[in-house]
Amino acid sequence: MKILGILTVLFFAIVSMAQAANIVDMIATGPGVVADTFFSHQPVEIQISIGNDLHIAGMGLAFQVWSPDGAEWDWEDVGGYGTSGSVTVFEWCHMYPPDSIWDIGGLLVSDTNINNGLPDTILISGLAVAGGLQPGPLRHMFSMHGKPKGTEPYELSTLCFDSVFVPPSGSFIFIGNAGNTIPSIGWNEGGKCYIVSMFCADIPYLINPDENEDSTVSVPLNTVYVENVGGWENVFGLITIQLLSVNNGTGEATVEDNGDGTCNIKYITPLADVGQQVEIVVAAYDEVCFTTEPSQNFTLKIDVIDFVAGDFNGDVQANLGDVVYMVNYIFRGGPPPVDLACSDVNNDCEVNIGDGIFVINYIFRGGPVPTCSDCMD
Repeated sequence: MKILGILTVLFFAIVSMAQAANIVDMIATGPGVVADTFFSHQPVEIQISIGNDLHIAGMGLAFQVWSPDGAEWDWEDVGGYGTSGSVTVFEWCHMYPPDSIWDIGGLLVSDTNINNGLPDTILISGLAVAGGLQPGPLRHMFSMHGKPKGTEPYELSTLCFDSVFVPPSGSFIFIGNAGNTIPSIGWNEGGKCYIVSMFCADIPYLINPDENEDSTVSVPLNTVYVENVGGWENVFGLITIQLLSVNNGTGEATVEDNGDGTCNIKYITPLADVGQQVEIVVAAYDEVCFTTEPSQNFTLKIDVIDFVAGDFNGDVQANLGDVVYMVNYIFRGGPPPVDLACSDVNNDCEVNIGDGIFVINYIFRGGPVPTCSDCMD
């Protein structure tokens, strides 16, 4: 009978110890995940789940991302926690909202060496007095977002996620209401490693080539000209657009990749380009493998003319003298503007006093920059 009592006590002690442990687990999901394989450059969400039998007044979870063979991990800013904005909390878990659960400073995310080459370390912690994490089953609590990058086209590499020791607390630590440490279980020693497959997304192509043919425009002298061009696609939508060349021009050309298969070409027309047809050539590349073979090129041709938008009197400037010139033309029978298209600066397809007011607003009130109309011959 005495032995039976001792065994009963031991049994309940073992059960109590099991119930007093927190479970930490991890799974990967997202467009870039199939089973245990990551696809290079595709979004991946690392979901961390926690199950706890006791009330938790404090926690600290430290993770490390590393690779044994050169794979990379780019943290993705999704508007979350940390300097990288890459940590989010699952809305339907019992750690939400995190700033009320962890009522001393909210959820704290400290990341080290982010996007500067692996290994990266990220520490997720919280402390509570009145709040804290209530007991609950194993559930998705928070996520870490990023994109894996392979090493070479069509080669396989490895990316690993594991716990890591961060002084002074350690790797995973949970604190009960009495200040006692609650052990964590379930995390595989060595963490979890994934194969990174670096496919090539194929050479981009123009979606509607007939609608995206090379274009020619006439642009006045000393004008900042911007045009949206493109419409490229490839198999996975992984495209980067770059400037290839500027021919016959001395001005500054820049290309802004909009991230959707289009770009904005910006060119400033200098005096030296007057009478020239400037050719600005852009092309789209496969973002993953960045092949040396580009897509079908797009060429923007700019005929630089020796007029300035708002230059009514033909002195190659837009200033107060042009406003006086316009007033004389409209109200006093003075000579007409030198160039009608560059005099219709408000683009209403008429040359009137409204264009003079537009130039006044530009000169004295920081209004929009005058532009030449495309509806005046």
